[in-house]
Amino acid sequence: MERVTREEERFDLWRRRIGLFAGPAAALAVYLWASGLPASERRLAAVLLLVVTFWVTEAIPIPATALLGPALCVVIGVSGAREVLGRFANPIIFVFLGSFLLARAMTVNGLDRRVALGILRSPAIGQSPGRIRLAVGTTAFLLSMWISNTATAAILFPVVIGICNALDSLFAAGGPQSMRAGRSYNVGLMLMTAYAASVGGLATPIGSPPNLIGLGMMDNLAGRRIAFFEWMLMGLPIAVLMFLLLALLLELLHPAPPARLEGFAAALDQIEQKTGKWGRAQTYTLAAFFTAVVLWVLPGAVAVARGAHDPLYLVLSERLHEGVVALLAASLLFLLPVDWNPPRGALRWKEAVRIDWGTILLFGGGLSLGGLMYSTGLAERLA
Repeated sequence: MERVTREEERFDLWRRRIGLFAGPAAALAVYLWASGLPASERRLAAVLLLVVTFWVTEAIPIPATALLGPALCVVIGVSGAREVLGRFANPIIFVFLGSFLLARAMTVNGLDRRVALGILRSPAIGQSPGRIRLAVGTTAFLLSMWISNTATAAILFPVVIGICNALDSLFAAGGPQSMRAGRSYNVGLMLMTAYAASVGGLATPIGSPPNLIGLGMMDNLAGRRIAFFEWMLMGLPIAVLMFLLLALLLELLHPAPPARLEGFAAALDQIEQKTGKWGRAQTYTLAAFFTAVVLWVLPGAVAVARGAHDPLYLVLSERLHEGVVALLAASLLFLLPVDWNPPRGALRWKEAVRIDWGTILLFGGGLSLGGLMYSTGLAERLA
């Protein structure tokens, strides 16, 4: 195992070293080769190839490359700083920012784990292995609608691992055949967690970063804005269908044992003891989260009820942009006082700064370079 790890480290090291030289070399080569193109297109093509090479080889951190590309475009005269850097202030960027802050508050205050435990404790689940796996998948699906699929999996895996560890002893008591069935069931439980988190991310625009990236590109480059509720009308039915197919597939590949799992409730009790008590921080985080959801859905719901040309819908769609709503909801995390001595909100700034800034910078750089491809005509030429 150590030998493999050293080989992987050596491969990563050489990949980065090669990328540092291959990126500029490839950029120079495409600039010289595309001599028939207008100057702005030649320069942009060279920067794009440099950026792609650096992204593939990770010669420098991926978010840093997303900053380097637009900066080079200004320096070499592809376009002005206002046009190039202005796309870092695209409204979709602020949807990322606000939703990341909400997700961070849920994690810091343990609200995500408490929601997961609440669903798993539902009386409808009981001690049936099949229902337990379906409940775990449903929890992952619902959480990943509102926070990234990676974060959802990271939240639930400790819970699921704790369940699996508790169930191992129960399966072992039934003999070798029960142990084999238990191992297969636990594998299916872990796979359900991972795949359900990915499937649930399709249901809403904020469920997965690529969703917002696609929305931003469509709005910025094609002038087509898809509202939050409109996305859900399309994405939620597809995601539910995929989840049902996933549950069926896992039941076929890793069937649930017919026996009742008597130790399931005790396993949840052990996990809940580490979660802490419900307090103001959880209440205010939940309030901020529901505020965001209601305001995100409201314009689309009005459009469905009263029509897309109704004056109320036009006002709401203009003033309750997804990015504005995300910032308002995130601000509640700091405004609603959890404690007065000293005054603090549900999310402290030292925790807020730990959100995934790299994804935000990566998205901004992608929007900037994508917009330049259209404004210079390079995208049309490549098409």
